[in-house]
Amino acid sequence: EKMGLFGEALERFSEARAAREVERVLAEYNFSLLEKGCFDIAERALRTLPAAIAARNPRVLALRAALEDAHGRVDQAERWYSGVMEQVRDEDIAFAVSVAQRYALLLYQQGRFEAIPILESFRERADLDAPERTAVLGMLAMTYAAQGRHDDAQSAIAEAMELSEFADDGLRARTYLRAAAVAFYASDDANAETYTREASRLSID
Repeated sequence: EKMGLFGEALERFSEARAAREVERVLAEYNFSLLEKGCFDIAERALRTLPAAIAARNPRVLALRAALEDAHGRVDQAERWYSGVMEQVRDEDIAFAVSVAQRYALLLYQQGRFEAIPILESFRERADLDAPERTAVLGMLAMTYAAQGRHDDAQSAIAEAMELSEFADDGLRARTYLRAAAVAFYASDDANAETYTREASRLSID
């Protein structure tokens, strides 16, 4: 685990039925496990945890929500994301922003906009760092655009793109994809194509 092999460590803890260590690794690395492709390992680990443990830890519950979302079980994922947001918004800002993005994207993909107030509340906070604010603004802009609030969308995405110039390529790529979506909803085909190309370039680089 100290060498970054947290997926392998989690698998060994799961095989040993070491519930305390399984919970710790799931909570500490949560979404990073999925970003590293450890879906199966994370699911097996979750199945070894008693339900009460999995339900009481918001970081573990958020991971369960993400796995449900990945399997297309959006109703359960939505319930768990919503429950997590109620617990952690003021406790762990970086984690809360990450959950809010996933929750907002889940709703956006269903053509729903209930996450807008959550994203707006994060936008108003003074304690977000630049990457967190960029992510919130990008997701908010895309959701505004889908709702037809094009002026609000343009304002949010302009700020997100300005902030993203200081971010890593992964966040910059996601921001340009959000910008492409905003342009698409505004029927701005030229910018939609330009932003999509830039997102692709950043993803490859």
